Amino acid sequence: ERLVRVIKRRAEHMEECFTSSRGAMMAVVGVAPDRVEALCEDLRSEGYPIYIGNFNCYGQYSLSGTEEAVEAALKRVEDLQPKIAARLPVSGAWHCPLLTPAEKGFAEYLREVELRAPAVPVVNNVTGEFLSFDTEEIKADLARHFSHPVLWEKGIRNLIEKGCRRFVEIGFGMRIGVDADRDA
Repeated sequence: ERLVRVIKRRAEHMEECFTSSRGAMMAVVGVAPDRVEALCEDLRSEGYPIYIGNFNCYGQYSLSGTEEAVEAALKRVEDLQPKIAARLPVSGAWHCPLLTPAEKGFAEYLREVELRAPAVPVVNNVTGEFLSFDTEEIKADLARHFSHPVLWEKGIRNLIEKGCRRFVEIGFGMRIGVDADRDA
């Protein structure tokens, strides 16, 4: 019950960031990270707020920004000859600085929420490292997740370094198992 309330509040804070202007995201596959970051920096210097929101794996990223910024990036990214460049069907620009106001509001809300330390190690998508067992640090990281990119690749590499060999992803009716030794 507490988790549902926290998730609902999180969604409300995120949605508030896009009431006056819409955010958007796009996928870029097959381009080196430094070239994608340079594209984002160039667009930001021209007034288009866009950021890497997800580092999924080498050569596969999600960009987050205003609708105008994503449209500009979709046109400009073709110069980098990606394997895939496509707008994502989402309702906001998740995991980027456009959500800083939501981060602050959610952090304030979390001050009043009682959390317990996780019973098992959990990878923190903000750092790619293991989440602290200190509940105040967990709350800070949960809020930081709004405006910081997801470091998925770093987290998976960290798990492999720690000995994890089998991964199962579950979500939206899908279940995919990967064996790190067999499928590397």
